[in-house]
Amino acid sequence: MINNIIFDLDGTLWQTRDSYLFAYKQACDIYKKNETIDYKEVLNFLGIKLDVLIDSLFSNVKNKEILEKETVYCATEYLKNNSTDCIYDGVTALLEKLSKHYNIFVVSNAPALFVETFLEISKCKKFIKKYYTIEDGTKTENLLKIKSDNKILFVGDAEDDYKSIVDHKKVIFCYAKYGYKQCSSYDYYIDAPLDLFGVLKDIEVNHKMINGFNYEIISSHDSKATVMYKIKYNYFGFVELTNTKDDLILVNKLKKINNLIGPFNGNTWYGYRYQINEFNFKLYPDCNNSEYELNLFLDNNFTVKQKYVSTLAYINYRIWNKAKKSRLKTGYSYKIYQGKECYDKIEEIYSIAIDAFSKADFYEYISKSEFIDIYLKNIELCNPDLVMIYYKTKPIAFNFCYEDLEKRFYVCKTTAIKKQYQHKNVLLKLIDYSYNLMTKKGYSEVLYHFSNDRTKVLNAIYRRNIIKQKYYAILKREND
Repeated sequence: MINNIIFDLDGTLWQTRDSYLFAYKQACDIYKKNETIDYKEVLNFLGIKLDVLIDSLFSNVKNKEILEKETVYCATEYLKNNSTDCIYDGVTALLEKLSKHYNIFVVSNAPALFVETFLEISKCKKFIKKYYTIEDGTKTENLLKIKSDNKILFVGDAEDDYKSIVDHKKVIFCYAKYGYKQCSSYDYYIDAPLDLFGVLKDIEVNHKMINGFNYEIISSHDSKATVMYKIKYNYFGFVELTNTKDDLILVNKLKKINNLIGPFNGNTWYGYRYQINEFNFKLYPDCNNSEYELNLFLDNNFTVKQKYVSTLAYINYRIWNKAKKSRLKTGYSYKIYQGKECYDKIEEIYSIAIDAFSKADFYEYISKSEFIDIYLKNIELCNPDLVMIYYKTKPIAFNFCYEDLEKRFYVCKTTAIKKQYQHKNVLLKLIDYSYNLMTKKGYSEVLYHFSNDRTKVLNAIYRRNIIKQKYYAILKREND
């Protein structure tokens, strides 16, 4: 996920304020300046470009270039003579370990001699891929020189470090609280250099890539949602609310993201039903309808784009009797696969699903490997049943079902028929064979997962036999 880590220098990797004060006092002696600043005041000048600092403190000196060189030399000599005190504890070990897995950069407003002195004292030169200083450009310009297809972590100790970032979707900022300055804007913070290992673990969980697109967890304490950043629309999913003021804070954070659609809480396609965490079978059917979550979004300028419904229903015997009497035409056949046999039919399932759902709402093409990863991985916990219908030797339809893990009901997960073969008899025979499997296992209740509420055929199958239903609103919020 992260390949590159960038460090600020002063106040992040080492503490140089004593050297600044020493160099300033030496310059005062050389240039006969009587009015001096104290130890606390020197901190206000840290991070300021050296030429601006010199011009402010020694406005009467004519040849300021010589003064700049003298102060830099004086400060670096002080650091070399006090090397045991200037490097923050753990920095050398941190950079050594990080360099084994990441490209390490240093970007600083300090002169190059400062960075070179740090590398010499800390013995970290071999761990740094490249460094950029004020002599190479502004901090913002130098940050832009570090290219990456993935996100970048930037560690600094000041508000100006955060403000130097142009693209905050691309760069994650970690505030070094132990440094010199105050910073109110940051993604993560550390109280000591070695705390960065914990931050990287959190980033690994919270910021990832799916199908070539970044996603991250947006949160306010325990209220959180996942967001996938895409080109036209950004998707959010797996919203967890706590019925506290943090929910509104979370929604306000989501409102700042352009062209947002969600929540996608299922486990089918990336955009179609976007999921990050493990699919928890025990949560379904979640049929305790609550308007709280929906109203929270609607009250904050989200609108309903689409509705899906999970329905728990009794077997519709009228439909089943009709299905039993139907006949497949010549050339059609069926076969039932159970348990591990189902996973041998992944290619057939994939070919049917890609064709059947290509015009569904929010559809996106995915590769077979991605399909296997997100569609079937989580069903390994159950013992599935697969009804497959063939035309000659070609698979053209399937019904994928399994028993609820707590043995409460039978689950009809997915029904798919290739467009060319979508006629009544094929659907009826899928119902017939699946109902037969279901009753043999002792079930009379079936859960239909995440059906589009506009699907007339499925509504006709369960509308007179409904036990419970829950609607899932797909919301959108476009640019103002």
